[in-house]
Amino acid sequence: MRYLQNPDIVVREEPGEVWLFFDPDTNQRRYSNAVGASVWELCDGTRDLAQIVVEVCAAFEGAPSDQVGADVRELLQNMEADHFIVRAD
Repeated sequence: MRYLQNPDIVVREEPGEVWLFFDPDTNQRRYSNAVGASVWELCDGTRDLAQIVVEVCAAFEGAPSDQVGADVRELLQNMEADHFIVRAD
């Protein structure tokens, strides 16, 4: 399954390399680090979990792929549950 950003979500970088994700319809907020922001950017409707993991591993050299896979899967599940991303297919 491919993932797509909810277009209503507002994203901005905060001081200290923290990203704020805000849903103006629900007033729900989520904060993330650079890795979470990278995952968000990769949710463009063309990539599935495996492709996102490959891209994150390439961007953050030295990160163990099995741990990255588990972390990205959990992040995507949480973002989907909060309606910050949706399934594209």
